[in-house]
Amino acid sequence: MPRFSVVVPAHRVQGYLRECLESVLDQSFGDLELIVVDDASPDACAAIAAEYAQRDLRVQLVRRSERRGVGPARDAGAARATGEWLLFLDGDDVLLPGALAALDAALTPDVDVLLFGHDRTDWWETVRRPVGEDVTGDPHAVTVAAWNRLFRRSFWSERGLVFSLGAYEDVVPVRRATLLAGERVGSLDRACVRWRERRGGSFAKSPGREHFAVVGRYEELFAEGPEVTEKLFPYAADHLLAVLDDPGRVVPGDRSAYFRAAAAMLRAHRPSAYTPMTDRQRVLLSASYGTYRALSRAGGRMKALRTALARRKKSVRARAMRVSYRADLRRSLDPRLAVYGAYWNRGVSCNPAAIHAKARELAPHIRGVWVVGGGRPPPPRARGGPRPTTSPTCCASEASASRPTRSPAGRPRAPTSWRGPSRRRCPPSSSGC
Repeated sequence: MPRFSVVVPAHRVQGYLRECLESVLDQSFGDLELIVVDDASPDACAAIAAEYAQRDLRVQLVRRSERRGVGPARDAGAARATGEWLLFLDGDDVLLPGALAALDAALTPDVDVLLFGHDRTDWWETVRRPVGEDVTGDPHAVTVAAWNRLFRRSFWSERGLVFSLGAYEDVVPVRRATLLAGERVGSLDRACVRWRERRGGSFAKSPGREHFAVVGRYEELFAEGPEVTEKLFPYAADHLLAVLDDPGRVVPGDRSAYFRAAAAMLRAHRPSAYTPMTDRQRVLLSASYGTYRALSRAGGRMKALRTALARRKKSVRARAMRVSYRADLRRSLDPRLAVYGAYWNRGVSCNPAAIHAKARELAPHIRGVWVVGGGRPPPPRARGGPRPTTSPTCCASEASASRPTRSPAGRPRAPTSWRGPSRRRCPPSSSGC
């Protein structure tokens, strides 16, 4: 029996599927089976999955003659699974390197559901972690998704957990599994999955009334009894508000209707002892869309004020840096010091690295120091090379062979590959100089 069963539903993701499958098969931990469910996709998803199945015995292809949605596709994959743990991965996402090894090390016999972190990348491949999400805290406050947690397969089948048909198919089984697991919920504070934002075609980027389905999902959960309602009620209110606030889900013309549908459902199931924890929850339970709009406008004004303050801070910092730069230009040079930087101080590389190596050979009496920008980890130290400093203000100037620079007055300055590495005295307090 394999350790992990990775279930990948596939529909119209042919441009993403290869990278998804390879991210699973290239894991350092290889005790797995990969089940790809072709949900009657009209593109080449089935052919791509079949190619991988011929190449690797760990891959299985499940074909469906008609499309029923991602929920039933995941159910079909889970029914075929034989592994100890279920991991549901969307066909346009990827499993990060080393994820399965880290998950395997985090699993213990007293865990039935294991939460783990994820990051997101947009169309421009900018990677970011969700702001304010803590997988080690309240498990009900984590993003409601099937792809950011592991489920023990015996627990999943014995509890009769299945995905819903239609939109927001994972709300009911994920919420229910987390409730049923109780104290047997574990966590791994590590990004294991990368959620890739598609330019178009994904449900999250397709506004419409289909997003009203999330209201019905929570109504289905609340119908299970007052204990479930009391536990999930505040999280349901926050989730419904998050969907409403997302312009990629609810269009302006449907916002009032969505708000009233969510408010009516919550008011019908509100626990008698429940007290709203935020102004937004209070407004939603009041069913006053006008008050909600006023609160949203106030929040927008605060956001604009914060943006303006941030711009002002940036402007002040830029002026201070210009003043500092002019002062540095008047400092005397140290004839035995050369300062290097490459690619906007990202590390020891490219032409400046070659210049530095040759300078060590031709002028060993000149000490070379690299400037590495703050906020990034220092690169590995080259063999026989200098130890980079992580202080971006360590030295007043740098050698950059990749591009010309400009003086504060705007006059072009020749690249250092034409004039050699710059030499300037470092302040006595600077580290690494």
